[in-house]
Amino acid sequence: MAHINADRVRESASTTGTGAFTLAGAATGFRTFASVAVDGDTFPYCAVNGTEWEVGLGTRSSSTVMARTAVLSSSNSGALVSFTSAPTVFLTPPGAHWGSIARVTRTSDQSVANNTATAVSWQAMSDNNVTAWVVGSPTRITVPAGYTSVRLTATAVWASDSTGNRWLQFVKNGTALWEGAQLRPSALESALTGIYGWAPCTVGDYFELQVQQTSGGALNLAGATTGATMRAEFR
Repeated sequence: MAHINADRVRESASTTGTGAFTLAGAATGFRTFASVAVDGDTFPYCAVNGTEWEVGLGTRSSSTVMARTAVLSSSNSGALVSFTSAPTVFLTPPGAHWGSIARVTRTSDQSVANNTATAVSWQAMSDNNVTAWVVGSPTRITVPAGYTSVRLTATAVWASDSTGNRWLQFVKNGTALWEGAQLRPSALESALTGIYGWAPCTVGDYFELQVQQTSGGALNLAGATTGATMRAEFR
């Protein structure tokens, strides 16, 4: 399965209501969804019938059937539209997906035990236009509906201590995605930065930042003053 973006894909549908679209052929000068996608592929779509419209994430079920997997916005207050007449369906990146980000930060220090992989517990979300973090699950950035890949960046800044090493790694659903960045700190250097992407994801997947240190005792991961942050960009 892949997530597809392609130009000049547009078909009429032969169905109404809120069910899957049965696609009935390309408009003149355009291509069919079947020409760019295979069963299981996902793609962003827009369906229009007069003043009725729906933007969402579709999944190809067969060469002529498209499931309406997730609705991102619509003329029905963001819910599935019950089309009164068969709509025209075309492939287009939704405007809401451009620059969809969530950035989480710590606002105070977090103590990290010696030689223990520890998930950073975030305290606030900023610079965001998509809700992916809640106080009740403070270590997690969770994928909202309608996105199939994510790019992660993070910075971990440690209290001054030149003993041992420091690590960070990104974790998806409890399993490490990446072995991580490593630092042997000095008097002048105590910050680690990691980048990972684009990682495939589905709604409900969650990502965490784990850190580890071997200073010989507990050591603080810095909060608001120097910044421990993680940023997720979705598409």
